Amino acid sequence: MGIFTRQRKQQRELSPAPAIGVNVAANGGSYEKRVVPAGDEERSLTVAAVFRAAEVRSNSFATMRLRLMKWDAKQEYLTVDMRADGRTTNYVLQVKANRLQNAFQFWKHVEMMRMFHGHCYILPRYDFDGTLSELIPCDGTYNKANDTYILTSDDFRVYGETHPSSEVIVIRGIVTRNHPEGESIIHYAARTASLSATIESLSLESAAKGGRQKLIMQQKPEGSMLGLGGLSPDEMKRQAERLQESIYDKDVIFDSSVSNITPINMNAVDLQLLDTRKFSVADIARFFGVPRNLLMDDSNSNYKTAEDSTLDFMSRTLNPLVLEIEAEFNAKMLLPEEFGRKLYKFDTHQLFALDINTLASYNRARLETGIASVNELRKEQNLPAVEGGDEHYVSCNLAPVGSAKLSGEPTTNTESDEGTEA
Repeated sequence: MGIFTRQRKQQRELSPAPAIGVNVAANGGSYEKRVVPAGDEERSLTVAAVFRAAEVRSNSFATMRLRLMKWDAKQEYLTVDMRADGRTTNYVLQVKANRLQNAFQFWKHVEMMRMFHGHCYILPRYDFDGTLSELIPCDGTYNKANDTYILTSDDFRVYGETHPSSEVIVIRGIVTRNHPEGESIIHYAARTASLSATIESLSLESAAKGGRQKLIMQQKPEGSMLGLGGLSPDEMKRQAERLQESIYDKDVIFDSSVSNITPINMNAVDLQLLDTRKFSVADIARFFGVPRNLLMDDSNSNYKTAEDSTLDFMSRTLNPLVLEIEAEFNAKMLLPEEFGRKLYKFDTHQLFALDINTLASYNRARLETGIASVNELRKEQNLPAVEGGDEHYVSCNLAPVGSAKLSGEPTTNTESDEGTEA
């Protein structure tokens, strides 16, 4: 049943009609031939805005690293678990996820599957001693009757394996009542993506033709009136239907009833293709949750707008995805007795690695509030420790009005204490 369900889903995704939502019978004509469907992964990625949005989301997601953390003996702070089993697990999570993919490629693959397939099923593989050896991204179906997943991955030689739901890490896309296992973004964005692809096709066609016009060539028979007025109603109806079918397929249409040449096409300005293209880019940005400036659309934007939109992308788009995966890994990969001692958590610092101003402000705030020492900050930048850099400092820049601290005079212990308390 799972195989047939998957086949039906693939047929639905590859079918042009549902993707564009055009009722040809109701609107007349065969213009569906001119519509470029973009309702599946391969077709939608030919649209520049979709390609860029997918790259931004997947690359940003892959930049982060999921780590197995452990609490210290006093339950005060988390550190990366680098003991025997923990070291092996973190190697799989952060270095080499499986025999074909490193960690970056694996997490990018996971996010791409979530966006374009609606879900990604991750199958953990273990060595004979029970340590994690690899994570395999799979497609598959859910069997509600016995709460199992039937997983398939040709690249990793997984062919219809059945696993309990408790052993499969499920990363879902858009969850609705009709799609409890998740639906892809492109399923809902297919109409917008198809609009963009069609506009690109029309622009290419217009450029290839060099701006040629479509014409109707009509011939005037002897003894008849100019135009279609001399035809019977039935003949006029047949001519209209024939022209309606030909108008989308031919650049020159010949009609033997009258003698006239009439231009019938609209240029790119009349069609407002450029304006429509801008609107479609904005819609794609909304579907994928990616700011327009990250799609290389920098119209009406400045540095402050770009900075704010990037932070908004991290907090509103990436952060919920991170929390979902952390919750799934903690639920499926930790034993009940490990709860409170271990934790799967993403390291998000790399997202700010190239934003020098934000990183500098962040580190300065940590230093001035005593959260981090100089050497701890230097270690994060792969710099050697310095003498005296292990001390933690707290900024004390407040003092009572008239205090000797403000004039630089020597202060008594009492006055110094009062300034500190202030």
